Amino acid sequence: AKARSVASVPGGQATGGDSKSATIMELEVNGPSPGGMTSRIYVVSIHTTWNGASAERLHHLSLLHDILSTMQGNKRGAIIIAGDFNCDVKDRHMGVLLATPCLAGLIRVPAIGPTCAPHGVLKTIDHIFISGELVVLESAVEPGITTGRPYGQLDDATGQASVFAASDHGWISTRLLLMTEGSPPGVPEQKATPFKNKGK
Repeated sequence: AKARSVASVPGGQATGGDSKSATIMELEVNGPSPGGMTSRIYVVSIHTTWNGASAERLHHLSLLHDILSTMQGNKRGAIIIAGDFNCDVKDRHMGVLLATPCLAGLIRVPAIGPTCAPHGVLKTIDHIFISGELVVLESAVEPGITTGRPYGQLDDATGQASVFAASDHGWISTRLLLMTEGSPPGVPEQKATPFKNKGK
């Protein structure tokens, strides 16, 4: 794959905080055979704010949709939007997110298990959404969930804190198949197939 362009939605008050941002990368993927068909994939990494700031989260997704539409133009391609949406899959707010122009028409990859445990409550707030050109082959949540913050108390003198882990979330491990013209017959249906994680 070759990166063709990169864009971002910067975090700020309008999106719910400085860390509430998104990065979009346009990738060009060549077919498996010499001279094979070239396809484009738009990959998005996003971190949205929580349910208590739903207006800012919807604005964030609106900005992302506008940038994606501009990047695509007439160069349509597959889309992957993944990240921490701070919204549980069973929450009523999820229906609102799925109805936005940014996510409407995309398919949510089922995570096999919760992705984090804020205040000790297991939740699935990290999600991957894909367009119809992609088929889910495998999907699971890897170990790594903690019940507290991944860092210690902030030291007022140094402004630093001890870091225990990269994140308190378990990351979603997913393998996808990009469908193109001339793809072999017999590809799997659009669904996730659970697989066992190493160490479990």
